[in-house]
Amino acid sequence: MKKIFPLKIFILLLVSRFCFSQTYEAESIYSLYNDAVVVVIACDSYGTPVAQGSGVVIDDNGTIVTNYHVLSSYTNIKIKHNETLIEDCQITGKHKNSDIAFLKVSPGIFKSIPLGSNDEVKIGQKIYALGSPLGFENSITEGIVNGIRKISHYSDDNYIQISASISHGSSGGALINTSGKLIGITTSTIEEGQNINFAIPVDKIISLQYSVASDDNYFNSDKNTKTKRKDNNDYSSGDENTRSQKDTYKKDRSGNADKNDKEGRASVPDNQRSGKNNRSNGEDYYNYAFKGNDAYESGQYSLALEYYTLYLEQYPDDNNIQFNVGLCYLAMEEDNKALKIFLNVVKSDPYNANIYCCIGDAKRHLGYYSQAVDYYKTAIKLDATHENAYYGMGLAYYFAEDYPQAAICFTANIMLDDSEGIYYFLRAKCYIYGDMVSSILNPCADLRKAYNLGYEKAASLYYSYCR
Repeated sequence: MKKIFPLKIFILLLVSRFCFSQTYEAESIYSLYNDAVVVVIACDSYGTPVAQGSGVVIDDNGTIVTNYHVLSSYTNIKIKHNETLIEDCQITGKHKNSDIAFLKVSPGIFKSIPLGSNDEVKIGQKIYALGSPLGFENSITEGIVNGIRKISHYSDDNYIQISASISHGSSGGALINTSGKLIGITTSTIEEGQNINFAIPVDKIISLQYSVASDDNYFNSDKNTKTKRKDNNDYSSGDENTRSQKDTYKKDRSGNADKNDKEGRASVPDNQRSGKNNRSNGEDYYNYAFKGNDAYESGQYSLALEYYTLYLEQYPDDNNIQFNVGLCYLAMEEDNKALKIFLNVVKSDPYNANIYCCIGDAKRHLGYYSQAVDYYKTAIKLDATHENAYYGMGLAYYFAEDYPQAAICFTANIMLDDSEGIYYFLRAKCYIYGDMVSSILNPCADLRKAYNLGYEKAASLYYSYCR
């Protein structure tokens, strides 16, 4: 018996070692994985950095995962870690709807983090976030998992809500559990709240890593469509996409925008138009503003940003150009950046309806429909004939499935401009999805009107519903 007892203790210790995984504190996590988290730098066509985030090396082949919004439309991507700078980084996949992008560097340069799974994520468990907030390379914070929830009306994907602090620049950073496994990448924070942060779960990353196709045209896909079906007929044409073709950002802050090709030309203040910059190199900074306008109007938003940035180096307090920068980000679907700029600009111009309308647009695109409605209402209080504010508010109500309110907004649009077929089309859809059809609220009459005004997509809905 004396020989058996020590054997039992040995077996117990052996079983315990395999049944209970080792746990790490922050110091050990940083030591193990500091060299597996990098800084991702997006550059313009001239090689000038324009955005920065974080990235995580997830295998020994040099695969790096980050957030799509760190790269956006830029293709010149650099990777930095301490003194190492890699300028030949390859983009291997971009998935806008999931906000995930994959990059590739040569194998063996960096360590990698072992991947966990969603099953290892438990509410209340301790976690660590490792990234580069505001450029402070590889800062580590700790917290707990606060919840697992949907945060977007655009998809059914769950996100991990965490209390570990993150900031701008943390996007794409590593979320690591106490077992030393990657369980997600940090992606967003709600600035209106206190330490309400989110991460994309690792299983989503794994499912997309070897996906053949990227979905870089997310906002043109049917995935954005949020409709309520009343029967098995498909009445949708996709025009309830949150970024509808009617969304218009080519408006200056003066409120004088119209619908011709010249709308939205950025205004350089009169007291600056006639002068020239006295810098020794003789550059005319005012031309940068006009070149930015021209680039914007031709749809070259990244180029417009470059020109506006050069102009703002000399005139950083020019809120007109700051506003145009926000319009560029809005057109590029970088809504958080646009929102931050608009919220700053409105402080110095609190009575401009266009700014509130653009804030509402950004909020709507981000899925904050009730907040968007509030900003649209403010715009309408300042300008009761603001067509785009009624339209944006109608879409916000539509996505929130408040079809009666949406129909009222589109009716206001029709009263302001009865030549736009899309207003009749969207009002008809509200009547249908909201069970509001009657002899007075006649969707078929609206669909015929929309088609007669040249909105051809109304035809398919008319034939599928009215006949």
